[in-house]
Amino acid sequence: MPSNSPCHLLPSTVWKPAKVSGSSGGAPRISGNPVVDALLYLRGIDAADADDFLKPKLANLTDPLALPNMAAAVERVVTAINNNELIALYGDYDVDGVTSLTILKRGIEAIGGRVHCFLPHRMDEGYGLSADGIVRLLEECQPDLVMAVDCGTSSVAEGKILAEKAIDLLVLDHHQPGAEGTPDAVAIVNPQLGEDQHYLCSAGLAFKFLHALLKSAPQFREKFDIRSVLDLAATGTVADLVPLKGDNRILVKAGLRQLTSTKNLGLKALLAVAGVKSAPVSSDIGFRIGPRLNAAGRLDTAMDALNLLTADDSTAAQSIASLLDTRNRDRQALEKDVLDQALAQLRENHPTTLPKTIVLADERWHPGVVGIVASRIMRSYHRPTFIIGFDDTGIGKGSGRSISGIDLVAHIEKAMVHLIKGGGHAAAAGISIEKDNVDAFRDALNASVSTADDALFHPSITPDIELTGDQLSLALLDDLEHVAPYGMGNPEPLFCLREASCIGEPRALKEKHWKFRITDQSGGPAVDAIWFSGVEKMPELPTGEWDLVFNLQRNEWRGHQSVQMLVRALKPSTEA
Repeated sequence: MPSNSPCHLLPSTVWKPAKVSGSSGGAPRISGNPVVDALLYLRGIDAADADDFLKPKLANLTDPLALPNMAAAVERVVTAINNNELIALYGDYDVDGVTSLTILKRGIEAIGGRVHCFLPHRMDEGYGLSADGIVRLLEECQPDLVMAVDCGTSSVAEGKILAEKAIDLLVLDHHQPGAEGTPDAVAIVNPQLGEDQHYLCSAGLAFKFLHALLKSAPQFREKFDIRSVLDLAATGTVADLVPLKGDNRILVKAGLRQLTSTKNLGLKALLAVAGVKSAPVSSDIGFRIGPRLNAAGRLDTAMDALNLLTADDSTAAQSIASLLDTRNRDRQALEKDVLDQALAQLRENHPTTLPKTIVLADERWHPGVVGIVASRIMRSYHRPTFIIGFDDTGIGKGSGRSISGIDLVAHIEKAMVHLIKGGGHAAAAGISIEKDNVDAFRDALNASVSTADDALFHPSITPDIELTGDQLSLALLDDLEHVAPYGMGNPEPLFCLREASCIGEPRALKEKHWKFRITDQSGGPAVDAIWFSGVEKMPELPTGEWDLVFNLQRNEWRGHQSVQMLVRALKPSTEA
């Protein structure tokens, strides 16, 4: 945390015992590796389902035509292709929206369709299908069909605007419908309107739409290989933080393999500029690829991200990738400024005690980064957090992030009288608010959240599996790759090592990160460990033996591979 952080208010973390032992007998024997078996047990995967989980296959994808209204959607697009109609793809400015549009553009154009891509401007036109967005779309082109992608399920008024202009609307979306109902459309393909596959995001839906199209119109199969967009589907799915189960797990597993040698010039350039040198994993999408694609739409328009992913020239792709990398650095600098200012405000407003919810607002804060800052403060202080910035009209745009057990939307509803609008999910929400109502909103939200169980506001850490030092090996990492890809619904395993010793003197890297070597009494070789931001969290490391909670990763240096612990928490072994 920055130096102006009210560090004395940081909550202490309660350590809980590991859920399972990684030694033999810790879980039912399925895979032959007791650590993998323990993870399968924790994920609720039994012997009958283990093979499908550990070896997901494209052949096991569910029937795309089983999704609500998919057949009608495919029929309308096939008609548009056959009649040479113009299809406008109206998307969203995040990674899911941009990858979805790229998938559809690649597929529809390959089989002979005419496509115009449109992305709204975050600040001028807002999220999703909007009246202002439609006006600009119609200035750019005269479509016969508008496909609203990653938006549109609740766009009743916007559907009427299009209908009045005799333009058909087709929705491909995964968001919950609102109280106002759904628009009049040729078809609304949304898993939330059906019985299952609610986990799909729009990138997955776009892939399944093309799958359904090729299944329904086999005459197009020779013109387009749907496997060519697996890397895009994986990128959108991981970045949108949807559960990696079912079709999502299959698409991401296959997509990551394809990403290693991607033919998409934009993704290839992005991997290079992001410094991804080995086979990409899901965290590379989450922390390197996704932020750079998001940087375009977060501060301005997302068209640069779309142009990158649809680029057919390597020089152009490299140029755009470098531009997005620069914008991401600008975003990081802006984010740091807002974070520092927010922490200073937190210290001033709450010098001795923290409220149950943190609500901070300032006219200087760019609405494009308030969600990231809210997430950082929420994780540090373990409190539901809203960060609010203001646009040129004086209207506050706020993003909220919540802790487990606190449903943000339910509490927003108790304070809705002070908002222009608000909504979202249990863990993340957005609001619009007038400046004069911020204090009243803060008080009402605190009053509502204060009724929650006090135990929810005390962070805890519960390792998945307790290991011994002799189990930390490259062979274990090889076996764990079958459990990947990791993400929502299948988190990266969190391990614990008890009564470990530090060999030699720990090193403080850049006065911020701890680097040391660890061993224990098991007789295994010493293992490198790094604790990012550990110096800030624990300026003085304790003497004696340590307990550590960590992820396990493969470290490559000059062609040599080794096991490395990525430390998440550390305490003296004698401490309860």
